Amino acid sequence: MSHVPPTFRIGVPDQDTRAFFGDVAQAQSFADTVALLRDMGGSIVALDFSPFYDVARMFYEGAWIVERYAAIEDCLREKPDELVPVTRKIIEATEN
Repeated sequence: MSHVPPTFRIGVPDQDTRAFFGDVAQAQSFADTVALLRDMGGSIVALDFSPFYDVARMFYEGAWIVERYAAIEDCLREKPDELVPVTRKIIEATEN
């Protein structure tokens, strides 16, 4: 980084709300990055990420996803391979 302010704060999920879903490499990468930021002078602030996960559920499991399905229903039916696989998977879950 070309310029790092002398002090800065970074919010990260607290221990109880970190979710790596069994991905050990990702957990280690997170820990390494937090350590690097701390070494660069950063103040690490642990936050309860539950509200962020709640909002994500609204987008991926609620009425918003039904709206997305309606917007691309024809493409999903006629050309499903043109969608990014993870996007297709999320939106296809609406069909059930």
